[in-house]
Amino acid sequence: MEAIGLYNYGILKKGSYFGDISILLNKPNEFSYLYDPFVVDQIPLTTFRVKAGIFREIVDKFPYEKDMLVKRAKKKQELFVNYKGMALL
Repeated sequence: MEAIGLYNYGILKKGSYFGDISILLNKPNEFSYLYDPFVVDQIPLTTFRVKAGIFREIVDKFPYEKDMLVKRAKKKQELFVNYKGMALL
């Protein structure tokens, strides 16, 4: 599968999640993940969707875990921005 204009920022593995940067950091989504169902060693993708408002309500009840999720979101955003900068060189 060819995806023109998109960068492969990460591989979604069992237990992975995405969308946290947009929700927790209140930043528009600039990053993309790709899923190619024709890759032989890739299992079918199953997602669980949680609306942003509900997600915020849940994490607000657990401040320590929210702090950890925010730190991870910031780290992922930094990695994505650095990767994007290197890819454009």
